[in-house]
Amino acid sequence: EAMAWEYCGSKNRLLGNYLDAINSYIKSSELYRELGVKKREALTYFYLGTTFSANDDNINALKYMWQSIPIFTVMEDSANLSDVFLNIGETYRRINVLDSAEFYFNKALRIKENFDDDLGKLLIIGNIGLVHSAQGKTELAKSEINSAIEVFSKKGDSYLTSYFQSEIADIYVREGEKTTGEKLLLNSLEIARQESLKEQIRDISLKLAVFYEKKSQFDK
Repeated sequence: EAMAWEYCGSKNRLLGNYLDAINSYIKSSELYRELGVKKREALTYFYLGTTFSANDDNINALKYMWQSIPIFTVMEDSANLSDVFLNIGETYRRINVLDSAEFYFNKALRIKENFDDDLGKLLIIGNIGLVHSAQGKTELAKSEINSAIEVFSKKGDSYLTSYFQSEIADIYVREGEKTTGEKLLLNSLEIARQESLKEQIRDISLKLAVFYEKKSQFDK
């Protein structure tokens, strides 16, 4: 039953049904806790955290991700700890607490250095690039984010390609290269639509709406 609720949570999250996903994960975590299945309990806390983050509830996102850390630490589960630190960093980045974001991204990266996981490292480096972008370290940010885009595009990872491409578009728009920024945003939106990535469709559509508003293209 716990596994079934966890499965429902993961599928609702993919569909963008965040409240249904959250309710399913809560039921799953409660059952895992009663059963003493610590790893699955910790994972459902982590999934709850990332779902709350996707729904822009950063307080609950951090709350549940922090709950998973002691369990993973006791179990010496470094791989999942790295993922938790990465997502804590991402949550701090979204609320513009950049020092904390960079701190947790680097914690995640130090753990990943012990594993043969180049894609995992690149994901973290791409996220560090987003921090550097917000800090005004533009050229460094471009290099880090473009490295991520190049590899994830070749690997056929539509979600991460669309995500990082829409983020680097922001840099080009800020620099006045609006045509390039617009093209990247439109391409990112097309990728997201083809793959039915609701979260990305929402976020990129908002970026485009703001972009066209500033250009007084109100119909768009």
